[in-house]
Amino acid sequence: MNEFSILCRVIGSLFNRQPQDPLLVPLFTLLREGKLKDQWPLEQDELLTRLQQNSDPQALAADYNALFVGSDCSVPPYASQWPNGPQEAEVRAFLTSRGMPLSESPADHFGVLLLAA
Repeated sequence: MNEFSILCRVIGSLFNRQPQDPLLVPLFTLLREGKLKDQWPLEQDELLTRLQQNSDPQALAADYNALFVGSDCSVPPYASQWPNGPQEAEVRAFLTSRGMPLSESPADHFGVLLLAA
């Protein structure tokens, strides 16, 4: 797996799942313990340190929900809700034509798009 893929997996997982999702526990553990620093491909140590210091899932949940969840969210995570964004069916067709495995959940979610990268 190359560096770009690693970044997309980490960041895509953080955008695609609620912070308190049990599947993110190992990732948050690696972040809190500073174990990603040696493998982190970007030269942004101060940002990784900030992420490490602010990686408590319960503390992040309220911010995540305000940003991405519900009809009153600040930033819709679905491309079909963006001005001039593609429709979900278009994104699904694009990803499917390139052999990306998809679930029944919307394929135009920002986190899903990062994971597909």
